[in-house]
Amino acid sequence: MICLTITNSSELIASKVGQFLEKLTPESIDQSFVEKKVLEQILESLSKEGLEGKISLVKGIEIEQEEIVFHKGVSVIEQMEF
Repeated sequence: MICLTITNSSELIASKVGQFLEKLTPESIDQSFVEKKVLEQILESLSKEGLEGKISLVKGIEIEQEEIVFHKGVSVIEQMEF
């Protein structure tokens, strides 16, 4: 299993659409948008390499100092096969 955490989604959105619009969107929307775009790019790259499998977007799980932390409401947001 591979876990990827994106920590600069707001900064990325601000650089693409501008500081003003970024301030109007909540952090959770920025994070979701960036995660979705990264997922699409990873999916495309893995498919080109001939790999097969599944990719899932999951909310409610974090890794803190080498420990997995489960928050209330852990769920799979989206799952795609490649």
